[in-house]
Amino acid sequence: MWVLRKEIALRVGIALLSFLIFIYAFFSLPPLNAYYLHSALLLFSFAVLFTKVREVVLPKNIFVLLRETLFCLLAIVFLGGLVSILAYFAGINDAYKVAEKVEGFGVFLIFMAVFFVPLSEELFFRAFLTQRIGIVPSAIVFGLAHFSYGSVVEILGAFVIGLVFGYFYVRNKSISQNILAHVIFNVCSILLIRVFY
Repeated sequence: MWVLRKEIALRVGIALLSFLIFIYAFFSLPPLNAYYLHSALLLFSFAVLFTKVREVVLPKNIFVLLRETLFCLLAIVFLGGLVSILAYFAGINDAYKVAEKVEGFGVFLIFMAVFFVPLSEELFFRAFLTQRIGIVPSAIVFGLAHFSYGSVVEILGAFVIGLVFGYFYVRNKSISQNILAHVIFNVCSILLIRVFY
């Protein structure tokens, strides 16, 4: 009984801390507000998924992890490219806004975008939200969460990527392949922007 109360108190404390950080993020200036928002997402996810974090994060088999990560990346590249092409032909060409934002990232934000963001987003949007509201609604929320770039193409692309990540989460009951694919995708995106922009 004492252990259960202690666990509940810890979960409530972490959830309150994440809420306070979330509120603080709205009064912070960019780019630190993004750091605070992702910190709040991560803490909230840990509070809610307290006993399941190990189960959804750690891979069960390294070969399955690598195979699923590869399939996930291929789906993201194909579908993301398709969204970009369709947006271009529809006359929506605002992807440069994302490049302008990323170009201004310092070392801290690049580190955060590569390592911290994939973990916090996969825990929150997949392990927490997809479990509760489904793949499509969580992908919509994931897409809308990328509005700060000011790009319609980024929102649509994030929505499609959210669908892919949601599918792979439900298929594998794990976010380990999503985290790895998300890290690789972010690294490649930042490198492409830094080299070609």
